[in-house]
Amino acid sequence: MILDKTKTIIYDNNKIKNILTNIPSIYSEIKSKVFTQTYLISPPMRPEELSYHLYKTPHFEWVLLLINNVIDPFWDWPQADEVISEMAQHKYSSLDEDFFPGVDHIHHYYNPLDEEDIYWDIIEYPNATGYYYHIGDLTHSHPQFIGDLVPVTNLEYELNLNDNRKLIKIIPPQNMKAFNSYMINALKAYG
Repeated sequence: MILDKTKTIIYDNNKIKNILTNIPSIYSEIKSKVFTQTYLISPPMRPEELSYHLYKTPHFEWVLLLINNVIDPFWDWPQADEVISEMAQHKYSSLDEDFFPGVDHIHHYYNPLDEEDIYWDIIEYPNATGYYYHIGDLTHSHPQFIGDLVPVTNLEYELNLNDNRKLIKIIPPQNMKAFNSYMINALKAYG
């Protein structure tokens, strides 16, 4: 484990590992020396399983989390679609349908000609006319968009986020020894 390589400090008259070592900042200094590649994982493969699959040990899961900037190893890591659907049901359900109208409610719209052109808090009025107004424009006098937009439901939004998390960075197995050496030397330097 990475904490085995950190220096010890004295706490309450005991020698302990310095768990406050800022590993991400150390990695940011050495990442230019480390070759990574993109890897598509199939959930529900957890970081420990992927570490075992790639490196023949589950103990390099911290490397996968570190290089992918994963803070929460459960929700920041890709999940099975069934887990995301269940989470979305819970997240977007409430007794107050005005605030949390469910998984089938429109989360946002995007322009099919430019998928990065995203519209939030708009409604089409009248329906099927291609005129979109901000939900606060009660008189419908200032169109935000005229044309065709594609609706994205709350469930589709959560599933898309999860799909984006499936493409992760890995250190190729043949480069792991060099990466480990860089990290150990950097940890020794930081103390």
